[in-house]
Amino acid sequence: MLEAENRPPLLGAMLARHPCLKWLGIALLALLVLGGLWYYRTRPMVASTQAPMAVVGKDGAIHVRRGSTLAKALKIVPVPVLKLPRHVVLPAQMMADPALAVRVFPPVTGQVAALYVQPGARVKKGAPLLAIISGDYAQARSEWLKARSALAVAQKNSLRAAEVARIGGASLKEAQQARDTMLQAQAEEERAASHVRALNAGGILTSNGLYVITAPDDGYVTDITVGQGQNITDLTVPAMTVVGLKDVWLSAAAAQDDIGLFRPGMTLAATLDGETCAGPTMGRDPVMRDNTGRMNLYIKCPNPHETFYPGAYVNADLSVPERPAVMLPKSALLMNNDQVMTYVETSPYVFVRRPLNIIYGEGNLVRVKAGVRKGERVVSVGGILLNDY
Repeated sequence: MLEAENRPPLLGAMLARHPCLKWLGIALLALLVLGGLWYYRTRPMVASTQAPMAVVGKDGAIHVRRGSTLAKALKIVPVPVLKLPRHVVLPAQMMADPALAVRVFPPVTGQVAALYVQPGARVKKGAPLLAIISGDYAQARSEWLKARSALAVAQKNSLRAAEVARIGGASLKEAQQARDTMLQAQAEEERAASHVRALNAGGILTSNGLYVITAPDDGYVTDITVGQGQNITDLTVPAMTVVGLKDVWLSAAAAQDDIGLFRPGMTLAATLDGETCAGPTMGRDPVMRDNTGRMNLYIKCPNPHETFYPGAYVNADLSVPERPAVMLPKSALLMNNDQVMTYVETSPYVFVRRPLNIIYGEGNLVRVKAGVRKGERVVSVGGILLNDY
């Protein structure tokens, strides 16, 4: 038993008897390592069977492989020709309708006995504005009554002279003179009556002899130039102004550079206190204004709620119809060495770079002056991916 435990291992015994076996094993292990390295370095490579997503041809065109991830990322759209309005913001001001701004001139001279209104007062048509102590109206009425009486006498004389001449009691010359006198009296009566009617149209005569000037229309009183007790001697100076607000005008000032845009079909629009005034332009100044260097455009605005008030400053939008123009979405634009360009599809999945001459505008579209034509197809989404080729 003791002899078996002290026996050396078999491999160790063999190596002890034959030392060359140790070196043979080391040599075989080295050959295995070297053989593995040689196989790794000389093994055949597996060729890729997938073609590239895009290649650049000799002419510089980019050929994109159908069905590739790149092809799916591109969005191609046709180039449209549109008629889009061009919008220009102009400084504008509300102004009273000239037809509704009535300056009230006193028709007679005299002393202001009473002033019934104050600036800003709202009046209805026919409402009393001021009273004048004047002898002019009484004189005009007196002259009219005298003329009417003289006409009645002249008419009777003319009839009597005509009847006498008919029976031979007077000459035809006398009858003709009587008729001429009647016609002169008739003309004088019409003149005096017209004067009285003109005075009555602007006022009324009270029982105590005051001439009361009344409002010519509904509106607001402004620019009062007379006071109670004042003597009115100059009938060319208005006593006040009554401004109606059922309609107003919008005056928009266009700069000299914008005049070249003017063409038929232009519209103006402005908003004040939630109300919008819009419509086609109704007129414009024939010359530039000296004080502003601008030309005014005008539209008339209904003002039923009296939201628009003369003198208010607003911004007006001038919409000018454009001529047909080639348009591109802004997403189709790319920058290449400070040059705006886009990619045009010349044939299916073949794209070329095309420089553009454009005019930037509002919104998502730009107008193209040169570079692409109507009907050509451009890359609107994903063009930046083609820049890598």
